[in-house]
Amino acid sequence: MAELHLAGRPKHRRRSLTRPERAAAPAPDLLGRDFTAAAPNLKWCGDLTEIPNDEGPLYLASTEDLFSRRLLGFALGAHHDAELAIASIRMAAAVRGGSVTGVIFHSDRGSEGEYTADAFVRACARLGITQSMGRVGSALDNAAAESFFSTLEHELLSRHHFTTREQARRTVAGWIDGWYNRTRRHSTAHMLSPYDYEQTATVQVVPPRPGPTGPAGGAPPGHRLRSGTTRQLRRNGPPRGTSKGPHQHVSTLSGEPQESPGEAAGSPLR
Repeated sequence: MAELHLAGRPKHRRRSLTRPERAAAPAPDLLGRDFTAAAPNLKWCGDLTEIPNDEGPLYLASTEDLFSRRLLGFALGAHHDAELAIASIRMAAAVRGGSVTGVIFHSDRGSEGEYTADAFVRACARLGITQSMGRVGSALDNAAAESFFSTLEHELLSRHHFTTREQARRTVAGWIDGWYNRTRRHSTAHMLSPYDYEQTATVQVVPPRPGPTGPAGGAPPGHRLRSGTTRQLRRNGPPRGTSKGPHQHVSTLSGEPQESPGEAAGSPLR
């Protein structure tokens, strides 16, 4: 490497900024570090991170479906606050057709109290979302969201230098929509992209089985993956042409074609 004048990329450690919001009551941890989901719209997770650039502060709020690891919602803005987190979950709800009652949204408690703020709590209540939170300062309690940010840092941020917020916003939004959701293969999604995995692994309604319900995040009564879906994914892979059509998808809940606000134009910069 020395002869070729090559050097390894240094690893940047993320400093934990999570501090407890004393005035707010945190939600209980409903996941217990179980970041699997048997169907879409059972468990989401999210977090906020800073996007480095020369112009000034820029933050990214994420909302990810733990079934496929698809980033359903994201928002970019100059303020690290509850409004940014709210914009992210609202986008996720819009991508899913607007009806997301019963979803568990897992997060940390927020370094600035964004997830315990009254405005965010009310937004979740209006959407029918149940909040779940890990412990203060424990990255492992929200490992799936942290993993996404680690991928973003390694594959995009470490390789680009942004001079303006707008340049950073467009690049990050394009990477999420064009690469991470629709092209990049994910081990949790049987080595398909999150978008292709959702199109292939359909869910059918079946009579609920008798007996007690499983832990949070299991398939709810009346829902399970279609028999043989896993075998189909391993043998055949995604259907032909899945990722080459227009940027539309069929909402798991509504069944109507929906265009993702972020996939169409990226999230607005506030």
